[in-house]
Order: sequence, then C-alpha cells, then structure tokens
Amino acid sequence: MNQIGHLVLNMVAGAVVFALAWPRLRRLGFSLYDQIDGAFYLLMGVLAGAWAANALPRIVDGLAGGGRYNPWWAAGEHWMGAVAGGALVGYLWVRWRGWPVGAAFDALAPLLPVALAIIRIGCYLNADAHGLPTDSWLAMWLPDPQGVYAMRYPTQLVSLVMNLLLAGVLFGFEYVTRRRGKAQGWPFPGFLFLLYVALYCLGRFYFEFWRADMYPWIGSMTYTHLYCIVGIILATWAIGRGLRRARTTSPAAPESANATA
Repeated sequence: MNQIGHLVLNMVAGAVVFALAWPRLRRLGFSLYDQIDGAFYLLMGVLAGAWAANALPRIVDGLAGGGRYNPWWAAGEHWMGAVAGGALVGYLWVRWRGWPVGAAFDALAPLLPVALAIIRIGCYLNADAHGLPTDSWLAMWLPDPQGVYAMRYPTQLVSLVMNLLLAGVLFGFEYVTRRRGKAQGWPFPGFLFLLYVALYCLGRFYFEFWRADMYPWIGSMTYTHLYCIVGIILATWAIGRGLRRARTTSPAAPESANATA
C-alpha cells in the first residue's frame, strides 16, 4: 500500500506542476499543445536523469570490483538527476521550438520545490530517503524500508519543509521584483532557475549528511554531495556569466539575453 501511495504522490506532483505551469507558460506564448508536447520530452529526460544519477555509483563500484550494490541497470530514482536530465532535454526542446530559454526555465523554477515537497510525502509513507539513527533532539521513531524502527533524522519531513521554504523564496523573489517594477526575468532570463539550483544544492549538501540510503563517495560524503558540488559550481558560474552579460547588454535588445539559462 505504501508503494502505491508513493506512486500516486509522484503522479500528483507531476499533475500539480503541469497545472501550475499552464498559466505561467501561456504568458510566454506556449499553447496547450506546446505544453503537452514539451511535457512528453521533459518526462523522458527526467526519467533518464533520475535513473542515471543512481546508476553512476553502481557502475563505478562495479568497475572497482566492489559488487556492493544491485547492478547498474537496477538503479532507482534521484531528484538531482531528474532535474539535470529534464533541464538538458528541456533546453534542447525549447531551443528547437524557438522559445525563450531563460524565461521558460524561470517559469518552472518555483514549481520544482513544490513537486519535491509532494514527493517527500510519498517517501515518508514508504520509508524511502530515510535518515541515519541519531540521538539528536530532532530524532523521530521512524522505520527504514525494511521496517526496522529507530530514532532517526526525519529526513523526509526536513526535505519537505526545506522545499516549501525554497518555493516561498522563489515565488517571493518574483513578487518583489514585480512590485519594484523590474522587467520580467530580472536580473537576466534564467536567473530564477539558477538560483533554485544553487539554493537547493546548498541545502541538500548539508542535509545529505543525515541520509542513510545514499551511496558513499569519500569518507562520510555521498555521491549526492558530489552532484551538489557540481551543481553549485555550475549555477554560480552561470549566474556570474549572466550578470556580466546583463550589464553589457543594451535594454533595447533584450532578446540576446534570452539564451542565458
């Protein structure tokens, strides 16, 4: 029953994102057909990325002769891989269709933490993404996927709260910029998505030390820490690049900034 609940909540998360994205993308000129067509390709990228991020440590372990994990083709889901895969496919699709890339990414950015918050409810029901045993004041009496209860970090609930706060920050940023009369996409198109990546990776990097289900990388760090480092570096570099371009781009030619994502 918990597995079914998890699957249902994953589907609910997808439906909520699609429903919330519809008016936001429509303002950019996306028709309903465009959104359905794009959602199909986006889903393929999300599924491929979610699988690949979990397959990587299994492949590395297999090449090293470890054999500690299931075969790489039996890999599961990983949120950061899902975002990376979806972003790559989404970028290619939006460029192919000739839409503004940065604006499209910004329209979806605040919806991503909303989706993950919903998914974490399913993780809680299914005991996925469970925490390490601890005597911290935060500890709760929780099971692992095998049904073994212990006082653990409530990682699913912490992630839920973190993502709701992150959604509040992103929606709040949009609201404040509109109230101050800033142009849509200020300071440059794609900034909101990059801000999401940077903030999520920073938060996930810290709370990843509480997780008990991720593949070890170096010492107490997991492969997700590696993904976070890569995400922070890329997002920081792209934000710096976008800010430099925004300072040198004439207000009369905003289209040149639309490729920044």
